[in-house]
Amino acid sequence: MVMLFMMKMNHLNRRSPLFLVLKVIALQSFFVLTSKFGPLGYETILFFIAIVLMLVNYILIRSMMKFKYYIFLMFFFFASGFIQDTILIHLGILKLNTTFPPIWFATLWLIFLGYYGDVFNKMLSFPFWLSAILGAIGGSLAYYRGISMMEVETHPYFYQIIAIIWAFFMPMSLRLFSYFKTKSTAHL
Repeated sequence: MVMLFMMKMNHLNRRSPLFLVLKVIALQSFFVLTSKFGPLGYETILFFIAIVLMLVNYILIRSMMKFKYYIFLMFFFFASGFIQDTILIHLGILKLNTTFPPIWFATLWLIFLGYYGDVFNKMLSFPFWLSAILGAIGGSLAYYRGISMMEVETHPYFYQIIAIIWAFFMPMSLRLFSYFKTKSTAHL
């Protein structure tokens, strides 16, 4: 049983760079499509496509994690985005004409889970400070790219606030993923 697990893990670790590049391109393309077409009324369709993509991602990494933990992570990522953006709206840091963020905003957070398990596999062992720096930079750039495609007013310190949030979210989400990964494989 242990040997079977090791073979599956080696298969994950041996994913070709081409596969990883194509996966990143697919996820980034969906990010752009969601940012562009979400505001035009396609948010429900995009949300369901994101769920399908994340379930396909689970199939790709299923040897790492139990389904129940992966579903929890899907909910966690989506809820984190929804809660964070709701707070930013209510504080006037993100100025939308609504009380709650549109569902496509949180869908962008859900899509982020697609990187876990193979693209971000090496990052699971990074020290907290390094994943915090990468999270601060990556989170800010993702928001910049997403918001630049729409007409949204932001507070002057919006990107600094996003960087602080992502400096905590990135390492915490990596550790949560790692915890569920370890918990799922502990019985082997």
